[in-house]
Amino acid sequence: VVLAYPRTFPLSVDGELGEPYHDDLTNTALARPQDRFMDIVQRLGVCNLLGGIWRTDVLRQWTVRDTFASDNLLLPELALLGHYVQHPEVLFYRRGLRGGESSRERVTRAWSDITGKSVAPAWVSAYLLFIRQHWDILFDDRFDLPTHERYTLAARTAASLMRRHMLNSWLREDVLPALPAPVTRTLRQLWRR
Repeated sequence: VVLAYPRTFPLSVDGELGEPYHDDLTNTALARPQDRFMDIVQRLGVCNLLGGIWRTDVLRQWTVRDTFASDNLLLPELALLGHYVQHPEVLFYRRGLRGGESSRERVTRAWSDITGKSVAPAWVSAYLLFIRQHWDILFDDRFDLPTHERYTLAARTAASLMRRHMLNSWLREDVLPALPAPVTRTLRQLWRR
């Protein structure tokens, strides 16, 4: 086990307590590192895992990358090195932020801060970079994965990330109209799968 993390209660900015957040990403049943990697890529939501207790020797092996979503790179990468276990009790509260900034606005601001761009096509560049960074992990020589598995995981990762991130409703509204028609058709076909 490389990480043990607790459940959380969401707490609104007005102090209202919600139901415990369900995000059990325990992966001890997955023996193969590539299965743990893909499990995290496909199921990761709110990153409560970051509030857990990490094995320091494993955490030091993480490669820091210039990205707007480092937690989404850290968790799959370290899943290649070991298992994650969720503690069944709620051990902390996850407070909402004041200011009314949505997740979309927060990511838009972060991307704009990194690149100096704020136009819709920048989202495509951002997520293509994000996919490539996942591929960098898969093709890192530190991980003992068969070559055919690396390519299979790269394709599955790209498809999963595009479905989860690039093709959700707010991005379709902002980005697709700004793209050439053949690209839009391809992305819409991927979204339907």
